[in-house]
Amino acid sequence: MHIPFCLCLKNKQRREGLQKTIYYSQQLDSCSVQFHSYREEYLNTDNELVKDILISVLASLAKQERRRISERTKAGLETARRKGKQLGAPAKAFLRKDITKLITEGYSKKAIAKKLKVSRVTVYKYL
Repeated sequence: MHIPFCLCLKNKQRREGLQKTIYYSQQLDSCSVQFHSYREEYLNTDNELVKDILISVLASLAKQERRRISERTKAGLETARRKGKQLGAPAKAFLRKDITKLITEGYSKKAIAKKLKVSRVTVYKYL
C-alpha cells in the first residue's frame, strides 16, 4: 500500500517534545510520505527545500529545549542543596548494624530483607 501524503490534525509536540516531531517527520520521509499539519501550517514537507529547513530549525529548537530542561534541573537541585535537603536515596548506614543484629538473632537473609524493607542483594552487600 502506498500512502503519498499524511495530514496531521493535532500535533502533541509540546508534551512529547520536538525530538519526537523530528523523528516522526524523518520516519515519514524515509517512506516517501509527505507531511502536512493542519494546525501548524509551518509543519509542511510538501516542498523539499522547506522540508530541509524545517528539520534543521526543529533540530536546533530541540537542542535548545534539552539545554533549558537541563539548566532547570540543575538549578532545582542546587536550590534543594542550599535548603539543606538530602538528594538521592536515603542513606542506609544503619543497615550494617541492624543486619548483623538480626543475623545473630537467627533471622534468615530473606526475613531480614523483608523486615528492613530492602532487597536481599542489599542484605548480602552489608554482610
